[in-house]
Amino acid sequence: MKNQNLIERLNNIAQVDNSWQDDVIFYEKNKEWLDYSARIAVLILRILRKNKEVGKFPSSQKELAEVMNVSPQQINKYVRGTENLTLETILRISHAIGNQLIGVGSTSAIEQPQTTIATQAVTSVSSLNQSYIISSNNGGFICTTNLTSEVSSQSNTNAEGNTQYAMAA
Repeated sequence: MKNQNLIERLNNIAQVDNSWQDDVIFYEKNKEWLDYSARIAVLILRILRKNKEVGKFPSSQKELAEVMNVSPQQINKYVRGTENLTLETILRISHAIGNQLIGVGSTSAIEQPQTTIATQAVTSVSSLNQSYIISSNNGGFICTTNLTSEVSSQSNTNAEGNTQYAMAA
């Protein structure tokens, strides 16, 4: 009887830790931006490591914090990849490290994974001797624009271009 009372008291005091379940639910709901944030974090760390190798400033999280006028703890949040970065913060980091972290309408600094991304839709448009190829995937987009332009023989103008940018989930 004494043991039974003791077990009941312990059960009343003990709390079950289900916080890991909350973490899983949070990750599932926010997977897309967490993946982007993690990729940006890896890019920041790569740039800081490269700066350290060549003796360029800033070369550490602490130095980056000084340049950005934030605490080292805040930089640590950024490079853990769990912080929902605003465009303003990404731009401030880009200026501080002297490298573009993301690009819109140009080649993105965020590298695509080495695996092939299956496209859901491929659209090809041709007009006036110009060819555009746009591919998209789920959640983001990969745009490859191949532009070949040949103007009539009166002006004898030829233009070739190749623009690629990617934002993949």
